Amino acid sequence: KTDASLVELLEHYAGVRPVDPMPHRRLAFYWLESNTRERAIPHLEMLDRAQEKTPVFTTQLAKLYRDLGETEKAAKKANRALHFDPYHAASRELAASVAIENGDLTLARRHIKALTLIEPDRPQHQRRLEAIDRMLETR
Repeated sequence: KTDASLVELLEHYAGVRPVDPMPHRRLAFYWLESNTRERAIPHLEMLDRAQEKTPVFTTQLAKLYRDLGETEKAAKKANRALHFDPYHAASRELAASVAIENGDLTLARRHIKALTLIEPDRPQHQRRLEAIDRMLETR
């Protein structure tokens, strides 16, 4: 865990060695646990750009942007997370919910339809698909 007294040192180190993920990771987690969570964004963005195998930082960014009311940025990150693992149900649900918040019901429907295929034993996906279809009909 990063102590507040190390933040300045880590910020300096990140500036001197911007490609080293260690200070960015420590600072991101420090700021995510603070009252100023938005300060984690530049560090998470750097980690996200450097990551090629897992959507961990992408998903954290999507959730943080969503919490901050920046749903367009949240949608971009939620959809990026699906490039890593298109069959990850939690990522699909996040992408669908952010699409609904953005008013993009067509995209939300696509994600929910995928969920019916990924988790066919979960009836809530079919109910959600039907609800989205009703919403699309009334447009």
